Amino acid sequence: MPDEGREPIFRVLEADAEFEGIRRTVLAKTLIESIAESIDDYRHDHQPAVLIENAMYAAGSTAVLIVLLYGVFWGFRRLDGFLERRVKLHTQKLETQSKRVFRGEQLLGLLHGALRMLRALVVLFLIHGFANFALSLFPQTRYAAHTMFAFMAAPLGGMVDAVIAFIPDLVFLVVVFLIRRYGLKLARGVFTAIDEKRLQIKGFEADWAWPTYRLVRIGIILFALVIAYPFIPGSESAAFKGVSVLLGVLFSLGSTSVISNVIAGYTMTYRRAFRIGDRVKIGDTVGDVKEMRVLITHLRSPKNEEVVIPNSTILNGEVTN
Repeated sequence: MPDEGREPIFRVLEADAEFEGIRRTVLAKTLIESIAESIDDYRHDHQPAVLIENAMYAAGSTAVLIVLLYGVFWGFRRLDGFLERRVKLHTQKLETQSKRVFRGEQLLGLLHGALRMLRALVVLFLIHGFANFALSLFPQTRYAAHTMFAFMAAPLGGMVDAVIAFIPDLVFLVVVFLIRRYGLKLARGVFTAIDEKRLQIKGFEADWAWPTYRLVRIGIILFALVIAYPFIPGSESAAFKGVSVLLGVLFSLGSTSVISNVIAGYTMTYRRAFRIGDRVKIGDTVGDVKEMRVLITHLRSPKNEEVVIPNSTILNGEVTN
């Protein structure tokens, strides 16, 4: 029975104790101690002396923030001046060597922009830390401090968790990249040896080396992309799939003539219709074959004019040596 003149705040039932897995008397005693501790903390935080002390802490942290902000702006000004003096000299040399294809002002502008962005992030971090500390000193604003911290910590925590979860996929992607890289190097070495006739394969002409290498290179790259695709971040999202389908449709619509020329170029190469240096007649055009590419063939006419003919036209037309 409760004492006379005292109202019970809540009751601890057997179901509550069973849910917590302890005895009801132990649960009730634990709750009483927790409530008493919370009341003591509330009374302590609202004492005038404590409020004055916390206000002094807030004023001191404000002074520290001002000093830190001044140091940040001073330091970034010095760093900006260092870039202006040191990096500008190297960019001018690079601009001269590249015959002004590369412009140093563009690189300096990018570096200055990156510094400004970094400075803004540092300033925002300091202001957020100060606001969170100052608000947490007073009981009236402590909830706002916790909310502000959760507002910033939640996305950062999500980013950290995403990065940690992506590490195994990243390792797999690095392995696939290394296999692709060294596979291309091996294929290039083999076909270079065939082209230079240091390696001979029965029935395989040396003229076929580089066209075949290009096909093998495309196959290796496509194989690596197919293997790596499921491990790319966001590959399972609807947006990523939609963009992939759109790019595929655009490529298929815009590359019809390109693909026909490529097929024609490889067909002529493996059929050995003609070689570089041969005089051929393609339609009404007569000339010496100067260069054979995947898409086009270059002819030099008797009038010393260079004629470029698409390979699909050559394949569908009449060619005579």
